[in-house]
Amino acid sequence: MVKPHIVIVGAGFGGVYTARALVPYVKKGIIDVTIVNKTNYFLFTPLLHEVATGGLSARSVTESIRHIFEGTGVLFHQGLVEGIDPKQGTLKVNLKEIAYDYVIVATGAITNFYGIPGAAEHSLVLKNLTDAIEIRERIIDAFEDASCVEIAEQRKKDLCFVVVGGGATGVETVAEMAEFIETLFRRYFKGVSHIQKEDISLHLVNTAPDILAMLHPILRKKAEKQLERLGVLLHMNMSVSEVTGIDVKFADGSSIDTHFVFWAGGITPIVPRFSSVEPVCVGSKLVTDIFLRMKGYDRVFVLGDIACVETPNGKGYPALAQIAVHQGKVVAENIMLSLAHKPLKAFSYKLKGTLVSLGQWYAVGEIFGLKLSGPLMWWVWRTVYLFKFHSWTKRFKIAFEWTEALFSPRDITKLR
Repeated sequence: MVKPHIVIVGAGFGGVYTARALVPYVKKGIIDVTIVNKTNYFLFTPLLHEVATGGLSARSVTESIRHIFEGTGVLFHQGLVEGIDPKQGTLKVNLKEIAYDYVIVATGAITNFYGIPGAAEHSLVLKNLTDAIEIRERIIDAFEDASCVEIAEQRKKDLCFVVVGGGATGVETVAEMAEFIETLFRRYFKGVSHIQKEDISLHLVNTAPDILAMLHPILRKKAEKQLERLGVLLHMNMSVSEVTGIDVKFADGSSIDTHFVFWAGGITPIVPRFSSVEPVCVGSKLVTDIFLRMKGYDRVFVLGDIACVETPNGKGYPALAQIAVHQGKVVAENIMLSLAHKPLKAFSYKLKGTLVSLGQWYAVGEIFGLKLSGPLMWWVWRTVYLFKFHSWTKRFKIAFEWTEALFSPRDITKLR
C-alpha cells in the first residue's frame, strides 16, 4: 500500500515544527514526510543579531535538519523549489519532480525596502548567517579604517552607524550594536588610535512616533530610555527617502552622512511560483481558510510569514515565530484529520507574550498580561529562546557561550 506523501517546503519554525508534529505518524508507517529547504540547517533567526555583534558564534544558531530528524524516518531534500503544481500534485526541485499528496508551504520572508531608492543596493539586512557575518565585519572594518584617519569629520562619517526600523529586529540589533561598538572602542581603540568617543554615533530611525509598536506604551518608553542609556540617537517620525551609500536622506530634507545602513524596516513574503493555478493573495501573502489551507486547494497548506489567515477580527496575525510554531502543529493535525476524513480544526491563537532584548541584562516584554522590564525579563527572554532549540547539545552550547560572554569581551576576530 502506498503511503500518503507530505512535502514541507521550508525549514524555518513553521516547517520544522510541522514535521516534528508528524513524526509519530511517520514512525507508525502511516505517512511519508519530506522536507525541502535551500540550506541543510534550521536557522534560529531570533538570535541572529547576537551573531552580527560578536555575542554568539555562527554555528550556535544553526541545527542540522538531518540531525534534528535523525532516526525519525523524515526525509530531507536540499534544493530550491522552482514551482508547485497543485493540479498535478507535484513540485519541482533542482529540475527533479517530486509528487505529493499534501504540500505545506512555509517559505518565510525577505526584507522589504518599499521601493525606496538605493535602499536595497546600499543597506545591510539580517536574514541569514552571511548577513550576520557581513554586519559584524563591516562594523570592525569601520573602526580599523577610522583608526588611521587624522581628519575628525572623516572619522565621524566612518563611525556613523544607522539602523532603520523600530520593530523588534531593529531595536534588538541596535542595542547589541551599541554594546559591541563600546567594546571595540573602549578595549581596542581608545588611546591607541586617532578615534575619539565623540567620533562615534549610532542612530535608530523609525517612521512611527514610538518604537516597538506591538508593546504597551509604558514598555515602549522604557525601551527608548534604555537605548538612550546605551548611547543610541533616536529619530522618530522620520521617513527615509533615499539611501546613497554615503548618506541617508529623509523626506523632510535632512540627512545623515554614513557608509553603514542596516535595514530592518519590514518584510515581504517569499511566495513560490505556482504553475497551472493563480493563488488568491492579499498584498503578497497567500490567502488561507481558517484551517490554513490555501484558498481553493484542500491539499495545499500555508503557514508562517507568507500566510494571510482568516481571523474573526479581520486583522490577521503578526509574523512571529510563536505563531508559526502553533500553525505548524495545527497543520499537522489537520492533515491527519483530512486523511481520516474527519472535520478539520480551525486555527486560532492568542499571543502568550512578547519579549524584546535590549542588550546585556535588560529586556522588556509582556507575559500573560504582565508588563515587565529589566534583568529578570532578560533572563526570561534567554530561557525561553534556549528551550526553543531542538537538541540538548545545542542548548548546552548556547548556554556556555552566553555564560562566557558575561565574563569576556565580544569576539572581534574577522572571518574573511
